Amino acid sequence: MNVNLWNINILGVGFMLVFSAFTAASFMESIVFKDYNKHGITIETGFHSLAVIYGVLGVSNWFAPAIVNKLGSKWSLILSVIPNIGFIFSMYDPYQWSVFLCSAFLGMGGGVLWTANGEVIARNSPGDTKPRNTGIFWSWFNMSALVGNTFLYFQLGNAETI
Repeated sequence: MNVNLWNINILGVGFMLVFSAFTAASFMESIVFKDYNKHGITIETGFHSLAVIYGVLGVSNWFAPAIVNKLGSKWSLILSVIPNIGFIFSMYDPYQWSVFLCSAFLGMGGGVLWTANGEVIARNSPGDTKPRNTGIFWSWFNMSALVGNTFLYFQLGNAETI
């Protein structure tokens, strides 16, 4: 396996792991918040949180190329994964303000994450290998739904409460 193909596979596995956690957390968000009823949290908090993530992500995409250009793709990828951790931890003892703040940070990090991802794929795809490498990356990335939901099934499959 050449270095470029190795880099694409490492990128794909990394995205699969990060998005396995994010996908599982975002699928469970409204269910977890449904009966919480403390600190301003309601069932709508989960839906609003996702709206904040994707709204901020849309805006951050305008600024992400400049950030990736300044930091480089390696540091952009590393730093833009950190908001995912904060988002997941914001659900352990959630306050409405902390969930929305972590959602906004996640949206900002998401624009940088996807821009840096594109740069890594482009840089590691010489000649006519872009379609193949993009397909390999997307195969790994889309496995995150399977991995995250399988994890939830085995962790929470027989749970009566969450």
